[in-house]
Amino acid sequence: MFAEEQYIIYGLFSIAFITNLIAEFRNSEILRFYSKPLLIPMIAAFYMIMNRETDYFILAALLCAFVGDVF
Repeated sequence: MFAEEQYIIYGLFSIAFITNLIAEFRNSEILRFYSKPLLIPMIAAFYMIMNRETDYFILAALLCAFVGDVF
């Protein structure tokens, strides 16, 4: 696994996570509306990068969580 890919995913996840925390703290509905759905794809990307054997049930669960966050 390339270290660059891991650091990119870490950075993007950190930005999305901190943005979501700020939205929760300030009760900003608009910021929360855009930041919360970004977290699940970052978790899925991190999972796919870190595991050699991908479990598709976990990815399906993350996809369902993403759809639930969007709707």
